[in-house]
Amino acid sequence: MPEFKDLSLLKNKTLFIFDMDGILWNSMEPIPSGISAVQKLHKLGKQVVFLTNNSSKSRESYKEILSQLGISCEIKDIFTSGYLTAKILSCLYPSAKIFVIGEEGLITELKLEGFKILNEEFPDLENKESIPINIRADLIVVGWDRKVTYNKFRTAMSLIKNGAKFYATNDDASFPAPNNQLWPGTGAIIAFLSTALNKKPENIFGKPNPDGILSILRINKTLQDEAVLIGDRLNTDILGGNRAGITTIAVETGINNRQDLLKAPQEQHPTYFFTNLDELIKRNFFRN
Repeated sequence: MPEFKDLSLLKNKTLFIFDMDGILWNSMEPIPSGISAVQKLHKLGKQVVFLTNNSSKSRESYKEILSQLGISCEIKDIFTSGYLTAKILSCLYPSAKIFVIGEEGLITELKLEGFKILNEEFPDLENKESIPINIRADLIVVGWDRKVTYNKFRTAMSLIKNGAKFYATNDDASFPAPNNQLWPGTGAIIAFLSTALNKKPENIFGKPNPDGILSILRINKTLQDEAVLIGDRLNTDILGGNRAGITTIAVETGINNRQDLLKAPQEQHPTYFFTNLDELIKRNFFRN
């Protein structure tokens, strides 16, 4: 099993990429083991960054949440699927016009990259049964949207039929919600639109796509064998880290547990698996 591999291999790692939901909190309830691990790594002089598929919040919002948990960081240390989507698309389609299915965090990150948001320029657009001839979108970007409506789907579909390219921040099928519930995630929203269009997105930028993780390594000038990704989902966090060629650690404080390994394909198996990050602190190089 992954948890019995040689833990001394972690001693020379310099960059630790933490997922947040399921690692540092569950439904905004703090997970002490995850928070302690980040604080200990900081004391040891390790570099810690944060990566989430949740596009509903901006990086500034996450910085405030982390601060409230006792974790200090800079905006540059936070990577959301919304931010990664905005950065990558800004290189491909600078100043494009975008219709967004998503929440304020995604819209904020797109605006910071200079995109024009049709939802704001034409606030009544989604209520029109047909798109005015003078309105065109270059891109449709889909993220998590807890207020998604049929009208939004209809508008996005019409704009794509009129030539807009279809992108998405991530394809998480579900989202961990209060009282141990699971709510529909961005993947469910993509599925609705993809079924209607008989068309998949041009690209999906969040985990398990390794592009975002590899971007983090480039930004932080870190080699693959110097980095670790810590997550709770085998089919996104761990698969993404494995595809990026870096060490992966799974913990049972979120979605998946060891039993899930029995049904998971090999590419979703982590390098290490712990009940929680207290085990990591107690059992290896975290000790001085």
